[in-house]
Amino acid sequence: MGWKKELTSLTQNRNGSSKLRFDEPLSKHNYFGIGGNAAAYFEVSTIDELAYVAQLQKRSRVPVAIIGRGSNLLVNDAGYPGIVIRLIGEFNRLDFHENRVDVGAGVSLPRLSKMAASHGLSGVEFALGIPGSVGGALIMNAGAWGSSFGDLVEHVQAMTDEGELMDISHDDAEFSYRHSGLKSYFCVTGATLTLTPGDAQEV
Repeated sequence: MGWKKELTSLTQNRNGSSKLRFDEPLSKHNYFGIGGNAAAYFEVSTIDELAYVAQLQKRSRVPVAIIGRGSNLLVNDAGYPGIVIRLIGEFNRLDFHENRVDVGAGVSLPRLSKMAASHGLSGVEFALGIPGSVGGALIMNAGAWGSSFGDLVEHVQAMTDEGELMDISHDDAEFSYRHSGLKSYFCVTGATLTLTPGDAQEV
C-alpha cells in the first residue's frame, strides 16, 4: 500500500477533526500567498495521528514538513513532494496552573500572550506581535525586546522519528540565541512554561 492510501485509510477510520487533502496549494497556507502544491496536506489533531505519520515517514521515506501559521514560510513554485502537516485539535491546548502554563505547539503566540495577561501572568508580552505558533517559537527560540521564548521553558514535549513522545528539560533543549537543539526531533508538540504572577490590569 502506498503512503497516500495509508493516509487516506487513517483519516477514513477516524471521526476527529483531522483533514487530509491531496495536491493542496501551499499558497493558501503562508502569509506571502506564494508557492506550489503539496502532494498531501494533513491537519493532524491527535498525538496518535502524528505518531502514525512519523512511523510512515520512516518506513516509506516520504518527506514530511511541519508548518505553523506560515508567517516565516517561503514555498518553492515546484511545491512539496511529500506530506505537509499543520497541528490542530489537541495541539491547541492552553492550560493554566498557577504561574505555569501547559501549551500546545499549535497555539498562536498572540493568543498565548493575551491569555497569559488575562490570568495576570507576565513574561510573554513580547510574543504579542510575533505572528507565529508556539512550536516554531520553541524550535527557533523566538524573541523580541531582549526576551527569548526559551527563557520561559520548564520542559518541552517532542516526538521522535519512531513516534515516541519525549519530555525534554530546559537544559537538554539547548536554547541559544534564535536557536535550539529541538530540530533533531520529528516534531515539537508542546511545552510547559513558567511565567511571573502580576496584576491582570497591568500585564
